[in-house]
Amino acid sequence: MTPQVLYKFMGSDRANFFSSEKKQALNLASIRSLNDPFEFSNSCSAFRLMNAKQANRQDSDEASPRKEDVRKKIDTCLNKLGLPPIKGELVNPQIQYHYLDGRGGVNSPQKLIDDILKKRDVGVLSMSADRNDDDPIIENPLMWAHYCKSFSGFAIALDPRDDFFSAKKEPDLCVLKKVDYQPSMPLLEDLPQLTENEIILKAGTVKSHHWAYENEWRLITTGNDGLHITDKARLKKLPITAIKGIYLGIKSNEYADNAIKFCKDYEIPIYSMQIRKDNWGINFLNI
Repeated sequence: MTPQVLYKFMGSDRANFFSSEKKQALNLASIRSLNDPFEFSNSCSAFRLMNAKQANRQDSDEASPRKEDVRKKIDTCLNKLGLPPIKGELVNPQIQYHYLDGRGGVNSPQKLIDDILKKRDVGVLSMSADRNDDDPIIENPLMWAHYCKSFSGFAIALDPRDDFFSAKKEPDLCVLKKVDYQPSMPLLEDLPQLTENEIILKAGTVKSHHWAYENEWRLITTGNDGLHITDKARLKKLPITAIKGIYLGIKSNEYADNAIKFCKDYEIPIYSMQIRKDNWGINFLNI
């Protein structure tokens, strides 16, 4: 079930968010700019290579290897990995051959995923949610240390029911999904039967269990329509209606006045961080 509130943690370098020049926007990060090098990675050994359903191009190419040669090479690779032979006719052996490396191994799954990510201009907005009423993510000091420049940044409470999170027209994506944390890489054995959108969503919402403390939800999008593109960011304008509150870090003095004025002008609740004296925790007071 979608949570009532999602939190976006921001560094102090994004304090221009509170500018009167209407710079309220969030970055839909490209995959390679995310901080985890394993993003959208999957265990290559778990895939069955593309079959007729995936290889849907009908191009003819005299330089293409013979279908029976490609099938033999694919089946040899799969046998080494302990996987059954590929089923279905090889519609385009050139495509099949392209995703085999020269050492007899299989690198097709990740190459296929990377090609789709590049072609579809995939963007990711990472947010976090409370685990339960007794474990509010906004009071997790690790989030403030890792994503708010050592407590100098701020967090935005967002309403996931706002139109900001609404789906685009097909084939473009704008989907909100919870991240699934696993001890090992995902095994997408059904890759040949998935559409591009399904591949993007399945590959983009599984992360190592080491990241579970973030309790992350992701808005995954494709395409650049409606975005403001710069050298460093792909910005999607955030409507005021999507903002349920602003939380300031303990070291936010440099921009706190601007944040308070912004929230007062738009009647948005704003909270300041307090360091607890009786334990390792933090809490917030309404300003």
